Amino acid sequence: MKKNKTPEQRHTEIASALEQLSALGLTTEMEGVAQFMKIATEFLEKGYHASGNIVVHGTKRRIIYKLSMQPHIASSIILKYDENA
Repeated sequence: MKKNKTPEQRHTEIASALEQLSALGLTTEMEGVAQFMKIATEFLEKGYHASGNIVVHGTKRRIIYKLSMQPHIASSIILKYDENA
């Protein structure tokens, strides 16, 4: 049987990244952040894996994420500068 990350493991991985987004002044009122929060919530609550990138309009930033359910792969969230975003 294939092992998946526990809810606690998923929460640990994503909690600090979400705090950092908030500390940078990115709020759920921003279209891209709200879209990412929906994906992150599905990962946390339902265990849906996801990866991709989302433009945070008006900030010249892009959220690049990989949310993995496999215990040996760490999930990652990167806020990258994008001049064209």
